[in-house]
Amino acid sequence: MASNEQKKIVKLNVMVHRKLNQVVFAEADKDFVDILFSFLTIPLGTIVRLLRKQSHPTVIGSLNNLHSSVENLEKRRFQKEICKTMLLRTRNAYGDECRKLELNIDDTEPTSFYLCQPCASRRIGASLLSTFDSSSCGSRLTPMTLRSRPNGSEVDGEDGVFVKGNATFLVTDDLQVTPLSTLATFRLLNNLGITDAVLLEKKSLDVDFEQVMKSRCCQIT
Repeated sequence: MASNEQKKIVKLNVMVHRKLNQVVFAEADKDFVDILFSFLTIPLGTIVRLLRKQSHPTVIGSLNNLHSSVENLEKRRFQKEICKTMLLRTRNAYGDECRKLELNIDDTEPTSFYLCQPCASRRIGASLLSTFDSSSCGSRLTPMTLRSRPNGSEVDGEDGVFVKGNATFLVTDDLQVTPLSTLATFRLLNNLGITDAVLLEKKSLDVDFEQVMKSRCCQIT
């Protein structure tokens, strides 16, 4: 990921318990919630790779061993050489949309498309298009440019990537996301046994790439 991507920040308001000095919940707009939701689009292998690159790498059980096994295997052990790249640099099907995020966690290269001309001439539909520069028949592939389908209901700058731009959300410490409302706030405080709102203090934070990567959704054990 480019260094300037890691320097970007998003604003976040958090409610902190004065006595415990712990974050109780956050009030987040579309930018932060879109980043959280984008985690669900990232292939598992990419998550493992990203967490291993951090200054304090996170281990996701045996998945780290599985990822290392693919890295260490010689290309000749795979069905095709490109298979190793497919496994280690898996494409995010929603990658184009994720690049619109204020902080894009997935550093996988933009998806390219390639056409197998011999297969196209023989009308073998399953083998026509690939997202990697390799074909099942061994033929040389032709790079293709696909045009996005226009969407008249979406106006750039107004809506978020996954959620609407004018919404505000309540995000709990265990990453439950709900629309922000007085009822939702009181219900959360009641569940946590907090009966006096004076115990809470609102603080504004600047969240960067490193802090997002340390969020609980990445700390899988």
